[in-house]
Amino acid sequence: MNLITLLLLALFAMCSVADDVLDDDCQPANGITPICGFLPPEDIDAIPGRNALVVGGFSLDNQNGDVRVLDLSDHSITTIYTPDMPVASGAADDVPWGDSDCPGPPTGFAAHGIQITENAHGSYTLLVVNHTSREAIEWIEVKQDGARFSGAWKGCVIVDPGLWINDIAMLPDGGFVASHMMPRKISRSIFDREPNDRVETGYVVEWHKETGWTKIKGTEGALPNGVQVSADGATVYSNHYFANQIVAIDRASGERLWTTPLDGAPDNINIGDDGKLYLPTHLVNLREIRDQCLGKDVPYCTAQFSVYAIEPDDGQATRLFTSSGTQFGASTAAIKVGEFVYLGAVGGNRIGRIGAP
Repeated sequence: MNLITLLLLALFAMCSVADDVLDDDCQPANGITPICGFLPPEDIDAIPGRNALVVGGFSLDNQNGDVRVLDLSDHSITTIYTPDMPVASGAADDVPWGDSDCPGPPTGFAAHGIQITENAHGSYTLLVVNHTSREAIEWIEVKQDGARFSGAWKGCVIVDPGLWINDIAMLPDGGFVASHMMPRKISRSIFDREPNDRVETGYVVEWHKETGWTKIKGTEGALPNGVQVSADGATVYSNHYFANQIVAIDRASGERLWTTPLDGAPDNINIGDDGKLYLPTHLVNLREIRDQCLGKDVPYCTAQFSVYAIEPDDGQATRLFTSSGTQFGASTAAIKVGEFVYLGAVGGNRIGRIGAP
């Protein structure tokens, strides 16, 4: 790669999209402020200790996505990872992140479920569910240099053939948990299922370098979607998309600690800066979401959704917001940072922002 190409890539990665944010099609409406300049932002997370979000760029048509960082102080956006970026070289004794059997960087990449955590290297570990070019959990190191963030691919874990992963959360011992949605052989029927049909199709798994993939007992559910764990790793929180509920399970015993019914089908889960669980629910069926925006070049979906805050100790739920379908819809993720709750979406070019409770 020549110097001119490298410079062009660097300029692209550091560009600000302030003009996109102020576009006429990207104005506040009905309680939501859209922030434009993204590939479909299926999942988002807050960078610990920083006033910034990491936003995954998703794709359903085997096209490449990316990872971008949004600086919440000025809404500037930096692209920190694409599969075309060079792999950073480490020291000779640098231990690969993830699985030692990882075959190398992906040839294609799009971010489905994501989570970012601090690590022992003084940087951040971003886990990304990747369905493009391979089924894998990609491990990306995120660093901050002054006001700028950067990302570098560091390793992977190839997903067992029997699993189809949606979302992911790091465990404090270096492993992770992930939601197995359903067997692939029934995936074509997903858009024909009725909301809240309560037919169990998947469960939560965990992965460790020493033991590989194992099922967590007691986690069966009707399309497990978003997943999170408590800070000590003892409790797993799992959204059951086709049962309109979130559940908490003791990871060691498989005992269900609480079950909270919700209005609508819950997607991803994030932990806000107040320690509560935040999630959106879809108020329409998946067929309507597919027909509106999946794989389509639209600025936003209009499908209605609600946003909830959940108390992690007892599952008490508070509905914070219900959308009207204007300027932003079909939210897939929610997280509180400061005075606002930020929202991911299944399609379109924007995230959303609403006032925090």
